Amino acid sequence: MSVQPRNWGTQMSILDHDGITRRSLLLSSALVPSLGMLRAQSPNERQDYGITAVPLTQVDVRDEFWAPRMETNRTVSIWHCFEKEGARQGDFGSPKLIEAAAFMLAKRRDPKLEEYVSQRIDRMVASVEQRITDPDRAIRVSGHFLEAAASYFEATGNRKMLDIALKNVDFIDSTYGPGKKTYISGHEGQKIGLVRLYRATGNDRYWKLAKFFLDERGKEDYPRTGEYAIAREYAQDHKPVIQQTEAVGHCVRAMFLYIALADIAALSGRPEYTQALDRIWEDAVYRKTYVTGSVGSIRFHEQFGAPYELPNLAAYNETCAAYGNAVWNHRMFLLHGDAKYIDVMERVLYNGFLDGVSLSGNRFFYPNPLKAFGRYETNPSGRGVERSEWFTVPCCPPNVVRLMASLGNYIYATAANAIYVNLFVGSDAKVKLGTNTVGVKQDTRYPWAGAVKISIDPEQAARFAINVRIPGWAQNQVMPGDLYRFLDSGAGQPGLNLNGKPLNVKSQRGFATIDREWKKGDVIELDLPMHVRRVQARPEAKEDDGRVALVRGPLAYCAEWPDNGGRALHLIVPDSATLQSEFRKDLLSGVEVIKGNVQALNRASDGLSLESKP
Repeated sequence: MSVQPRNWGTQMSILDHDGITRRSLLLSSALVPSLGMLRAQSPNERQDYGITAVPLTQVDVRDEFWAPRMETNRTVSIWHCFEKEGARQGDFGSPKLIEAAAFMLAKRRDPKLEEYVSQRIDRMVASVEQRITDPDRAIRVSGHFLEAAASYFEATGNRKMLDIALKNVDFIDSTYGPGKKTYISGHEGQKIGLVRLYRATGNDRYWKLAKFFLDERGKEDYPRTGEYAIAREYAQDHKPVIQQTEAVGHCVRAMFLYIALADIAALSGRPEYTQALDRIWEDAVYRKTYVTGSVGSIRFHEQFGAPYELPNLAAYNETCAAYGNAVWNHRMFLLHGDAKYIDVMERVLYNGFLDGVSLSGNRFFYPNPLKAFGRYETNPSGRGVERSEWFTVPCCPPNVVRLMASLGNYIYATAANAIYVNLFVGSDAKVKLGTNTVGVKQDTRYPWAGAVKISIDPEQAARFAINVRIPGWAQNQVMPGDLYRFLDSGAGQPGLNLNGKPLNVKSQRGFATIDREWKKGDVIELDLPMHVRRVQARPEAKEDDGRVALVRGPLAYCAEWPDNGGRALHLIVPDSATLQSEFRKDLLSGVEVIKGNVQALNRASDGLSLESKP
């Protein structure tokens, strides 16, 4: 297979939750007069993302890596979070958990979960209803509530939450907007929720209200108070969004703003939004992202640092920011169709995001530093770096639960007459291409192994394109940009076969495109090189000077005390060291481990000098 260098352009895109399901017919014409018009139009007749995610309702994940984690998420994590949040937060509950439940219920009926969530919704609706008619209180209903309202209705037909969400937003729209009151939100998720309501109803007023709030940021004629007046970069309010050039401020707020910015870029079609996205994305990825895909190097204000300011011990790397970074990069892909965004999303999913939850599903990390000395702020009295069962600010666990529950949304996508295979996850999908339905089946042990078998089963033989992502790490690029590089010259080339015969397919924008007439029984085989490789950061990242990261495929590894005789920070990896991997069924429910002979520095018997031992 011949692989060409990528065109590393930039842009962004949104998570599409399949628009209106069959239950959407319950919506009255008086409530959403534009619903019929929305469904009557083809995607090409309205401005939006050029690529559409294949929704999780059409994807069944069944591999040995993600499927057990998703099942633990369904049976343990969501219930653990409901219990802990109920005890500490009263009866208001978390909209993010409601949205996670919606994703779960969209895949399989669960009467126990549905009954419990319905009771939580009743209490949440009562609380929100009390705010309506008071502009200062109504405006503070979170965007997470709006997202959850749409998702839960589409999954179950229960419209209690949707009705109050629409009532709330209609009141906000009557009070705020051009020529009316203005508002600078603290957390930028409100705009994501408004766009989500637009997608559920087809009412243009909702995304245009989101655009209004987006455009208000950075203006000088709005009085700020508290933290926003003191540190406007903290809330990405230091200049109008379309003039911003850097990823700055509180990382979670930033991620949610950039997700909304992508939505507005897609829906408005105006280039100034896309250009701002591109500038910000390049700054974030090329200069401010850890090798784990995490962002947020500064603990104070949980924020981005200066370019290349990437400390390991002091890193914050909030799990919520990893959630936002994954979603943001997925939206970037839907807008631009370049696999480099999926490369970043994949790095986040397997590393900076996934380490935020234990295999048991009931312990979590809030920050995720790359170095620790045995005490950790989430477990200050314990020995070692251990996850915690809950936090005073319980934002991260619900984000873990809702992203894990929606993983099926991120694996495949479609555009025009093409199917994209983005993530390598053992799964079965039914993909709509016009009037045809194409079965796509993946069999793989990824990320432990690099062999991926993709079986194609169209209802009708037809010509269309299948775009298979060739990861950047398999093309000798650690991540987009030049922040990181492999120290070795290469470790094999990807291989691509069709029906047992090698293909000489060039990679364009990170995808190998196979355009032909497909019929039942056609099989694509992708073989990715999975060698242990050393990674070095640019010299400007001073805390990484003289250090290497060990990676294999999409995974970044860490040396931990239990695996290395009770110590890890004294290890030195010589350039000549031979590193190999082997699969351990008995460790962490099965994991590929790295083994090799390296050196350890220790104090000599005199207590003063150092000695090196293998």
